[in-house]
Amino acid sequence: MYRITCDGITLYEPDNPVLQLISGTLKTGQNIAGTLTFVLAPTHPYLSRIKARSSVISVYRDGALYFRGSPLNVTESDTGLVTVTAEGALAWLGDSVQPFAEYHNMTVRTYLETLVQNHNVAVQDDAYKQFTVGEVTVTDSNDSLYRHSNFEHTKDAITEKLTKRLGGILRVRWKNGVQYLDYLAEYKHVNGQGIKFGQNLLTYARSVPTANLATAIIPLGCKLTDADGNETDERLQIDNGGKNYVWDEKAVQEFGWIFDTIICDDVTLKENLGKRGYSELEARKVLPTTIKLTAVDFGALGGNYERITVGDLLPIVSTPHNLDTYMTVAEMTENLVDPGKSTVTLNRTYKTVTSGIASVKKELGQEFDLVKSDMQKRTDKVQQELTDYKVDARKDMDSITASVTETRTELTTTTENVYDALGRLQDTAVSTEELERVKQLLITQWSDQLEYRFTQVTNLIDSTNGTIAENQRLLEQYIRFEGARITLGRSDSAIQAVLSNDRLEFVENGQTIAYISNRMLYITDAHITGSLSFGNADTGLYMWRYNAEADTFDLEFEGDD
Repeated sequence: MYRITCDGITLYEPDNPVLQLISGTLKTGQNIAGTLTFVLAPTHPYLSRIKARSSVISVYRDGALYFRGSPLNVTESDTGLVTVTAEGALAWLGDSVQPFAEYHNMTVRTYLETLVQNHNVAVQDDAYKQFTVGEVTVTDSNDSLYRHSNFEHTKDAITEKLTKRLGGILRVRWKNGVQYLDYLAEYKHVNGQGIKFGQNLLTYARSVPTANLATAIIPLGCKLTDADGNETDERLQIDNGGKNYVWDEKAVQEFGWIFDTIICDDVTLKENLGKRGYSELEARKVLPTTIKLTAVDFGALGGNYERITVGDLLPIVSTPHNLDTYMTVAEMTENLVDPGKSTVTLNRTYKTVTSGIASVKKELGQEFDLVKSDMQKRTDKVQQELTDYKVDARKDMDSITASVTETRTELTTTTENVYDALGRLQDTAVSTEELERVKQLLITQWSDQLEYRFTQVTNLIDSTNGTIAENQRLLEQYIRFEGARITLGRSDSAIQAVLSNDRLEFVENGQTIAYISNRMLYITDAHITGSLSFGNADTGLYMWRYNAEADTFDLEFEGDD
């Protein structure tokens, strides 16, 4: 279940008929801010509280804070419907700019903390935009970063200088009122719900993109200086046996020569530049095969399923697609009004040459160990639940058995009484035909009695259902609930009253002829047959009163002069 607030005021509460959405969708994914879009009726009581860029919109899922951000756009249609589009908390990192600076010999955590601290100072008047660096599990090969900033936005600095170079996942979470920014190598959370063909798997797609393929890389380092110390356009290059590039023989044999360059402004030594070139080549010398799935989150439908979250690792089984593996949740689209229509998107990329396959096997082995440990814990839990269930089921079966035994005893006793009565009749001087008539009479009476009781119960059920249906029909005939509006009056009546959050309307033939709002009465036309007064009895009344003798309306004052 979802709940939405704006600056602490509840906008959407599923069980509150006044605080409803026309529609609502939340899209989240790895390393993106996420987007919340919802539509409100013009009668929503808190429309005016939503301020673009300054309000804080929060989404709670199953009671826990799940999404937080600010409205990017608030638009109103010609029908009065208001659409709100909000970006997630990561977008706040785009509201600050990093100062010009150079950073040397920094760990990944220290560098990220420096960027976040600069951001927090820039937005110090907006405390909700500030972050605290939390978990950092991404590392650099030598754990000594060299980076420089040149007035780029903080979000761009983190993306270009950390996630694009080192990989990893940015995650925003909230705990004890603190907004944490985590930088993780991987999530490591295994969700046992799973995706299965024929159950909750919706679509399957497999692609082999080639645009990023390269078999030779020319790495270019920092710009060189001339004899006078002035910077030139020439860059540092490697000397790889007389060549300024690195290549892979097997990849060249398979795909041919495909060159590309990389710019490494922060590299000043040739040996480090060569390492950067080989690292780039390793990632681009193979063709990745990407599998993309969409599926239904059973957890959104209730029951005992764990809710899926972006980054979760899910077991995937699809025999027609030859899939029996684990994949990561890359994106989610959640329907806040109708959670059953929510979908998840899972991605996995496999490399197609031997080294790539070995890498995938290693990765799968690590994931399998993680999954095996997690599933063992889940198995122990399920076994305990099964044991408890067996005990409860045995108690239920004992109760049912006792009830059946009791019923069977009563039937046996009744049958024995019948046969005892028949036996006594046989001992008397009665004919076989008379004895048979007595048997049939007892059977008929017994069956009639049972049929009568069943008929009574059936009639009672039918009567109750009929009463409920009639009451429902009568209620809908005179009172109708339409979102946050209540309409009073017969459905076929020309005159009706409509009660909403901010007004009471009087409608005639579909047109509003008068309404009361904010302690004021608004009416198109009025016909007054007697008098019209202004003021109050304490201070005196001015009255328009019809003078029948003169056939005029006179203004009179009633009160102390």
